[in-house]
Amino acid sequence: MHISPLQEIDNVPSLGAMIGSVRTTDVLDQINAKWGSNTVAFGMPDNPFQEHYKHFMNLVNHQLNTTDQLVLSTVEAVMNPNRFKVIQNETDLALTPPCMMVPLLTMPQMYELAIEGKIWAWGYDPATLPSDDPYGRILNNGKVEWDPRDPSTLPEYITWEWRSDDPDLTDEQWEAIEKSRKWLADWIENEMDGGERRDPTDLSNVISV
Repeated sequence: MHISPLQEIDNVPSLGAMIGSVRTTDVLDQINAKWGSNTVAFGMPDNPFQEHYKHFMNLVNHQLNTTDQLVLSTVEAVMNPNRFKVIQNETDLALTPPCMMVPLLTMPQMYELAIEGKIWAWGYDPATLPSDDPYGRILNNGKVEWDPRDPSTLPEYITWEWRSDDPDLTDEQWEAIEKSRKWLADWIENEMDGGERRDPTDLSNVISV
């Protein structure tokens, strides 16, 4: 399970921020009555800490919205554990469905780390993974790289290679794998080049050296 970090705030919230000002009017009235009209009215418009209160509530609301999205993603992962989807952020990565694990582990960047024992690899034994990356081969079928400024780089043939044991997936599933691989390749590059070297298969750990 992915647990979001606690949010830190720069200032101690005022009493009005802690007890609220919507459903606690009786409490606020008693405080204000006791201390007189010339003192601070907690939670009221003339409270000098009003801006801190707004900042505090913005932080709370932001965290609530973030938590709501995480809960929805977690419920989706539990209800549809084997549904192919595009991995496009760290929350998606933390909730990678089982059906996406092998297609991601066989991409060159992930396979190399897994075979060297540098990542958890979602518990997979790297020796059981296909070493020829069938997902990458199928995704690259019919694709060529050439320089339009240099006609000699254009290949003579455009090839497709299919094998009897190739994965049988829909166009939408192949698209999800391709987009996820591109995002994950960039993410790994950033983590390895000046990043925190986090393990993509377990964000609480780091990639071994």
